[in-house]
Amino acid sequence: MKSNRIVWIDYLKVIAIYWVVLGHQPITNHNVHDWIFSFHVPLFFFISGYLMKDYKFDWLFVWKNFKILILVIVPYRAICMLMNYVIDLTFYSDMVSIKHNLSDPLLYFLLGDSKVGPAWFLFALFWMRITYCCLSQYLKHIQYKDFAIFVISLLGPLVVVAFSIECNYYQIASFMIAFPFFCVGRNLRRFLPKNIGIGKPKSILLSSLLITFSFVLLPCVGSVNLNDLSWGNNIIIYYLIAMVGIMAMMFLSWTQDKEITFIRTISDGTIIILLLHMELIQVFKLLYKKALGINYPPPYMDVLSAIIISVGIILIFYYPIKKIINHPNKYIRFIAGKS
Repeated sequence: MKSNRIVWIDYLKVIAIYWVVLGHQPITNHNVHDWIFSFHVPLFFFISGYLMKDYKFDWLFVWKNFKILILVIVPYRAICMLMNYVIDLTFYSDMVSIKHNLSDPLLYFLLGDSKVGPAWFLFALFWMRITYCCLSQYLKHIQYKDFAIFVISLLGPLVVVAFSIECNYYQIASFMIAFPFFCVGRNLRRFLPKNIGIGKPKSILLSSLLITFSFVLLPCVGSVNLNDLSWGNNIIIYYLIAMVGIMAMMFLSWTQDKEITFIRTISDGTIIILLLHMELIQVFKLLYKKALGINYPPPYMDVLSAIIISVGIILIFYYPIKKIINHPNKYIRFIAGKS
C-alpha cells in the first residue's frame, strides 16, 4: 500500500528538531550558535504552516487545538519539574525550594511566560493555527486567500516593532513576529509537490550555497532569539537570513526520497523531543562537566562534542517515541500530540 506521507517533510522535521537540540547545547562557538538560532524555530513554524490543512473555524477546532498544543504541555511540565527537582537535589541542593521547583514553573505555564521553556513554541503555534483558520474562513471567497493572509501577517511585526512591545504573555508577541513564516509555509503548499525531483547533487549544491550565504549575512543580524523577542540588529535582515536558512534545509531534505522507519518515527515524535530535550541536555551537561573537570558556567562545550551529544539525545528518544505513537491507549498517544 502506497504511503500518503510527504517524505521530504519527515526529513525536514528531523533536521529541524536536531538543530533545536544542538542550538540548546552550551557551545563556545558563538557564530555556530547564532547561525542555528537564526532559522531553527522559523523552520518549525514554516513546516507547521505547510502541514496546515483547511478547517472550519468553530469552537470544536479551537478546543481541539487547545488540547493538542496547550493541554499536552501539562504532563511534560510535571515530568520536567520532577527531573529538575532531582537534578537540583543532587547537584544544586542550595537552590531547592517550593518557589524555584514548584510555584514558579506552574506560574510560567499558566501565564504562557517565555520561561516556560521550549513549550513557548506551542503557545505561539496555537495562535497561528487559530488566526489562520479564522482568516481563511473570512476570506474564503478571495482567489488568493493564502497570499492575502500572508500580507496580513506582516502587520504583526510592524505592530511589535512600532510600539516596542516587550510583554509576551501567552506568546502573543512571538506569534505576531513568527506568523509570516507559518504563512510562507502555507503558501508554498500549493506549489511544492510531495516528491521533489531535482536530484541529489543539485540539492546538495544549492543547500551548501545557501548555508554559505546565511553565514555571510550572520554578522549583519547578530544574535536572535524569538522567545525573548530578539531579532538582532535589523528585523528585515532577520527575516531574510531565516528564509535563507529555511530554504537551505529544504534543499537538504530533498537529497533523500526514501521513507525510513527511524526518520518517520522521529518526525512523528518531534513534540516529545521538543518538550523533554532540555532536561536530557541538563543531564549530559553535568556528565560532560564532571568528565572534563569543568567548574565554570556555560558556554564551555566544543562544537564536535555538542554534535555528538545531540545525536545521542535524538537516539535516546527513538524507542520511547515508537512506543508512544503506536500505543493502543489514546491518552498515551495524546502525549505525542495525537488526537
